[in-house]
Amino acid sequence: MALLSINELLPRTVLREVFTHVPARQLVLSCRPVCSLWRDLIDTATLWKLKSLRDGFITEDWDQPVADWKSFYFLCILRRNLLRNPCGEEGMATWHIDDNGGDRWNVESLPVARGTDFPSPQVRNYFVTSYRLCRKSQVVNLKAEGYWEELMDEYRPDIVVTDWFASRGDCGCTYSIRVQLLSADNIALASFEPPPVTIPQWNDATWTEVTHTFSDYPRGVRHILFQHGGKDTQSWAGWYGPRVTNSSIVISPKVTRNREPSTGPHRPRAASDGQEQMTSSGDGPVGAPEWPLVCRLPPMRKPRRRCPRTSRTSRPAAAAALPTRLQPPARPHRYGDPQETRACVTASSPRTATSRWQTGGASFFFLLFFFFCFSFFFLFFK
Repeated sequence: MALLSINELLPRTVLREVFTHVPARQLVLSCRPVCSLWRDLIDTATLWKLKSLRDGFITEDWDQPVADWKSFYFLCILRRNLLRNPCGEEGMATWHIDDNGGDRWNVESLPVARGTDFPSPQVRNYFVTSYRLCRKSQVVNLKAEGYWEELMDEYRPDIVVTDWFASRGDCGCTYSIRVQLLSADNIALASFEPPPVTIPQWNDATWTEVTHTFSDYPRGVRHILFQHGGKDTQSWAGWYGPRVTNSSIVISPKVTRNREPSTGPHRPRAASDGQEQMTSSGDGPVGAPEWPLVCRLPPMRKPRRRCPRTSRTSRPAAAAALPTRLQPPARPHRYGDPQETRACVTASSPRTATSRWQTGGASFFFLLFFFFCFSFFFLFFK
């Protein structure tokens, strides 16, 4: 009796259903090299779409196109906050202190004095700066976090950066943030560094969220630098500068979203490598400055007033009828202005018609005199 393989016993649909229950890494590293049939089944988009549906990454009514379902699934299982200790539960651990002026960085607990509650109840602590510049940073190693080079270079998923900041109600502050996508040699390939935000004194101390999305960035991204901080504007001893917490860097699958028809005014899209926005949990701080737009349109130019279309003979008259400031400039002649050249010639040789005739008559008599002299000498010597 001949032995039958599992490929002959199980239909491909049943085998695909079995693969949906196998962990993704074992599926790629152990099951895919078994045979060509298993390789072809594992490489199909249907399998990874079923696994995404089974693990809850998509719903039954999912209608957004996905370029690569395998990369989509791996990015979903790897999705998390890549920043460690974002809310200060471990003090200043895992953070590199770049500037520690004034009374240095400090960690305080919510609820806050002269402030408002954080929108999320899970956040219980925050970092606070002093009266001199305080900045801290983290560098994320993507390969150490599970994002291999081919995934970042070929698929280039979206990198979403988020930060929250607030000020005290009785003291103004200045907040700044800088995020850079770095290569293996720590060369900045893409950057997000908006102008510092200054909040005046006597504001409502509302928590404000800052988000930015890196998309279609250059190849070779291996590290992410995140840096934020600030100081207060009153130079008060203690910790009266901006409060920051709940910072995050999340790598999300790239999804081509279907655009819905817009009925409102057109808003220009960002022309750079990402999108940024600034939102607030309330009405926003009193006197808070506007967040800079990523796409700045060039200034509108005033329309040029042109001479009405006329015939060639009437164009000089039409141009002369315009005001002096709107008359077209004179076109330079190849050899200068013909009128000026003609005037110079006339001024340098002021000959009239009579002088020309007189000059011509003198020449005639001179030639006649020369002829008679020549004839006389010819006859004399002959």
